[in-house]
Amino acid sequence: MFSKARLLKTFVLLMTLVYGAASYAELHTWFGGHIRVNSDYRDWVESQQTRVEFESIKLTGSLSWDSGDTFNFDARYYDNLQINILRYAEYIRKLDEVSQLSIGITRVPFGLQNYLSDSFWYSINYYLGLEDDFDLGAVYHHTNERHSWKVGAFITDELADASEFARYSFDVAKVAGSEFKENGQLNFYYQYSPQWFQQQSKLGFSLQVGQIQNRNAGNSRHWAWSAFYRQPYEQWQTTIQYSQYRYDIEAQQVVFSAFDYPFPIAKKAHSVVLNQAYRFSNLPQFIDTALIYTEVGIVDSSEPGTEKSLQWVLGSNIIAGNFVFYLDYIHGENMWFSGGNGVGVYFPDDIGSAARINFSTAYHF
Repeated sequence: MFSKARLLKTFVLLMTLVYGAASYAELHTWFGGHIRVNSDYRDWVESQQTRVEFESIKLTGSLSWDSGDTFNFDARYYDNLQINILRYAEYIRKLDEVSQLSIGITRVPFGLQNYLSDSFWYSINYYLGLEDDFDLGAVYHHTNERHSWKVGAFITDELADASEFARYSFDVAKVAGSEFKENGQLNFYYQYSPQWFQQQSKLGFSLQVGQIQNRNAGNSRHWAWSAFYRQPYEQWQTTIQYSQYRYDIEAQQVVFSAFDYPFPIAKKAHSVVLNQAYRFSNLPQFIDTALIYTEVGIVDSSEPGTEKSLQWVLGSNIIAGNFVFYLDYIHGENMWFSGGNGVGVYFPDDIGSAARINFSTAYHF
C-alpha cells in the first residue's frame, strides 16, 4: 500500500517528466551517485563506541532539454538506518539568460547558498532546518554578475506528512503532545557578490515566514532571518552567519525530525556560525583538492526551559579522482547528534560535552 508521502513523490516525478518529454524532443540525460562507507568513534556511549558501517547509496540525475530546462533528482538509501530518502526532485524552467523557476521538491533559499558549512556534518543551522532544506514548492531565481535574488513559496514539507521521520531535511514533526505540521511558507533571499581582495565575496540576507498547523489549535506563525558574509583571500576562506528564528506557539519546544529520529528544539533562538577554511595548493597529481576547516556554531535562547547548544568541528576534505574523503572531529555541548537530546533545550540529565571522530569514504560515479 502506498503512503501519502510516496504518492506525492511519484506525482512530482511523473508530472515533471511528462511535461518535459511532451514539450521538447531533444532530451539529454546524466546519471551519477555515490557508495559511501562511514566509521566513527563516540565517547559518550558505553557499547559500540567504534563503528564501521556501509552507510548509503545515492542515485542522482539530470534530464535536460535544448531549451535549457532541466529535471534534477537525488534519491538515497541509508543502509545503516534501513530507510529510503528523496532529497529533491525539481523541474527547472529557464525563463531567460538570468532567471529561472524551480518547481517540485526544491531547495529553500535561506542562509548562505548552497551550503554554509564545509563539513560533512554541516553547520548547527542544519539541525534547525535552516541549511540545506528542501520543501515542496516553487522558487524564482534571478542572477546577474553581482546580484542574486530568490523568492520562494512552499506548500508543505517535502513529504507532506509530518509524522514521517525518514527524511533528509530537518522539518517540523508530528508526535504525541506536539502535533504540528508545516503549512505554507514564503522566502526571500538576496546576495551581493563583489570582487574584494581580487576574489568573489558573498554577502546578503534572507527572510522566511510561514505557518505550522496544529490539529486542535489551528495555525501558528513562524519566522526566521539571517545575514551572512563569505570572504575568500588567496587560499583562505572566512564565513560568518547570524540567524534568528521563532515559532509562535504556547509550548517552549517544537519537535523536528530527520533520518528517522524526532527531537526537540527551542521554539525561539538565535544562532551564530563561524567557519575558517584553507585550501591547499601544489598537491600530488592523484589529489584534486584538499581542504581543512574549523567551524563553531552556537544556538542560544532567552526563553524559559532553554540552554545553549554548541557544535565545534575540526576537519578535512580530500577529493582524489572518484573518491571523496572527510575526516571530522565533532565536539558537542547539549547538541543532538553529539550525545545531546535536542538543540537549545534544557535537559536536567544532559551528559554535558561529548565528542565524535567521523571518517567518511565515498566513491562517486
